[in-house]
Amino acid sequence: MQHTLFPSIVHQLEVDNFQKDNLIKFVEDQKLNDPQGLQRTNKGGWHSHLNYHQYDNPISCTIVQSLIKYFSNTEVFKDRFEFKIVSMWINVNEEGDYNSMHLHPNSHFSAVFWIKAPENSGRLEFTSPHGFTQNLEILRYSDKFRNNNNIHTSFYFEPIEGNILLFPASLYHEVSPSKSKENRISVAFNLNLC
Repeated sequence: MQHTLFPSIVHQLEVDNFQKDNLIKFVEDQKLNDPQGLQRTNKGGWHSHLNYHQYDNPISCTIVQSLIKYFSNTEVFKDRFEFKIVSMWINVNEEGDYNSMHLHPNSHFSAVFWIKAPENSGRLEFTSPHGFTQNLEILRYSDKFRNNNNIHTSFYFEPIEGNILLFPASLYHEVSPSKSKENRISVAFNLNLC
């Protein structure tokens, strides 16, 4: 018998009333207004300023409504609770662009909301917090056992338009290089539980 201890929980939720075209138009307007953007973990691509949580806009309203609904799910959470988004920004990656490995300190959760995600436009890859200390043990398990118990040194998610992936901010993650001729548009944000 085996037991899986201390998992890292990643939540995936589908956005209700996902209005892709309106959100893309909003992103395009933002990029025109600030073509330089910022340089953070992005290697190529466009990274907006971190303030989209500070005012009403189509992206923040969509995300907040989705989180309120998800966090009220009593099958997952025992009590209704408040949360505070502490930063939110837009990423637009073109062919060859990627985001280097990083984490998000001073937050409980980090998340990505995929607005436009063409095939092969870069997957979100996580590195196990146990990948170094348990590497030899992990590599000794059979593929079937590792897959059945989600025991991996890394794990990835393919982006799905209209979905939010919420994960512990302490998990190291990166976005692989886009191989698509079309832009990949996502919104990243950090939040704290109150």
